[in-house]
Amino acid sequence: MGAGVTAGMTTGLDKYVGHWGLLGFVSMSLVANLDIFFMPQFKKIMYSATEINDIHIFAGTMFRF
Repeated sequence: MGAGVTAGMTTGLDKYVGHWGLLGFVSMSLVANLDIFFMPQFKKIMYSATEINDIHIFAGTMFRF
């Protein structure tokens, strides 16, 4: 379980714009090398005078080597 910050570039608006936000995650081991995870992210994008708030949710299995 944890939390963090995220920052990067977004290209979905026909040009490169920056974004920043927060994320959280939790994972649980199912068997020796297989985990399940859940990770929501909140991103804020400033595009000209428009402010866009975006939420992404990732969930699934993860194989660890």
